[in-house]
Amino acid sequence: MSKRRIIIVSVGLIVLLGFSFVLMQVLVGMKPEPPRKAEEVVKRFVKAKPVAYHTVTASVTAPGRVLATNEVMLVAEASGRIEPGEIALKKGARFRKGQKLLNIYKDEAEMSLRAKKSQFLNSLANMLPDIKIDYPDFYDQFNQFFSSVKLDQDLPDLPKVATGNNEQLKVFLASRNILSDYYSIKKDEMALKRYTLYAPFDGTFTQVNFEVGAFVNMGTQLAKMISTSNMEVEVPVENRQSEWIKVGSSAIIHSTSRNKSWHGHVSARPILSRPIRSLEAFL
Repeated sequence: MSKRRIIIVSVGLIVLLGFSFVLMQVLVGMKPEPPRKAEEVVKRFVKAKPVAYHTVTASVTAPGRVLATNEVMLVAEASGRIEPGEIALKKGARFRKGQKLLNIYKDEAEMSLRAKKSQFLNSLANMLPDIKIDYPDFYDQFNQFFSSVKLDQDLPDLPKVATGNNEQLKVFLASRNILSDYYSIKKDEMALKRYTLYAPFDGTFTQVNFEVGAFVNMGTQLAKMISTSNMEVEVPVENRQSEWIKVGSSAIIHSTSRNKSWHGHVSARPILSRPIRSLEAFL
């Protein structure tokens, strides 16, 4: 095939292809555009319910050591020999509130006090005739006071007129040393009561320094005692747990050795400046 013929055929094919493309575009443009489908809105749903607030209780468990809330040192307030009370003066001995723990020998102090009262009665007896003459309105009160004085009992209260506004009567009583003797005896009566020591609470002796029969001086530490009616448990708590501990929160104390439980409450705030904090629960 000649070169010229090849060119003619090639050109014819190109023209035919171009015409076909144009015809296709025309036909496509004549086709009606299909209707568009409306976009569907997707609705999402979740389950919900009203908020109900309530308290969440946090539990902190830790071992602790039982301590006494009251620890008192028994001190002698008078000098003398120790005499037995209502319980044994021994370590571990238990006592009840109000029981007589011990006596300190006081016979000499009692006799001295009775001698003072006898002298005071003598002064009153010598004074009554003068009161009957000079102050007849007050005689019955002083006579009744004189009759009520007992050597083995505390002095009764003075008649109110003795410390009232009657200056002449007060001068008269002062001149006879009635007021000074009265208050001196009342002071000795208070001092005599210090010879007998009573239990301030239910408790037990944890330390005894002197036995019955020993001589002690004023201020001597006789024994150490603790209260058994109220106990506390000191519990070390980690820092991360201490924020859950509030004063007044309830606590339950369990004893592994006795298989018992007690109810208490937190009585002390954690110490913020230390890595280990403590709480105390009263049984």
